[in-house]
Amino acid sequence: VLAAIPENIGDLTALRELFLYSSGLTGEIPQSLGDLAALVTLALNNNALEGALPDSFDGLVSLQVLDLARNRLEKLTKNIGKLPALEELYLNSNQFQGQLPKEIGGLTNLRRLYAENNLFSGDAPDFSRMLELEELGLAYNKVAGDDKFPGFEGDLPNLGGLRKLAVLRLHESE
Repeated sequence: VLAAIPENIGDLTALRELFLYSSGLTGEIPQSLGDLAALVTLALNNNALEGALPDSFDGLVSLQVLDLARNRLEKLTKNIGKLPALEELYLNSNQFQGQLPKEIGGLTNLRRLYAENNLFSGDAPDFSRMLELEELGLAYNKVAGDDKFPGFEGDLPNLGGLRKLAVLRLHESE
């Protein structure tokens, strides 16, 4: 049984898929994971990982699917917006706090974004450039200040240009 993700995981530079979901992992995600430039799928969901998402994640230039759901992660790196191939991002059911990084709005290939059941507050990113977005889930977040946009302060962002958007989940904020 693997207790934590080993620091030398970054030595596996040919790795294309890494599935460690429901593995009982604890601790932080190592910086060396960002060395896996060939990685297409990273599934770390349903563990007890904590802390921050490493800044080194901008090295995951081939990554298409990132599943971090159901952990204890608290902080996203702004480098999350530097993943040009990312199509699916699952951040739901963590302990992420503060503002959802505005850099997420630059993920122009993203089709699915789920950031539900966290403690996000503040203004939502500008989603207007995310023309491939089909599913957006931001429900069950912390409301701070103005309650015009559930889970976030301020008005609902302009979603009118998102012609492919088929699922929009903004309900049930505290």
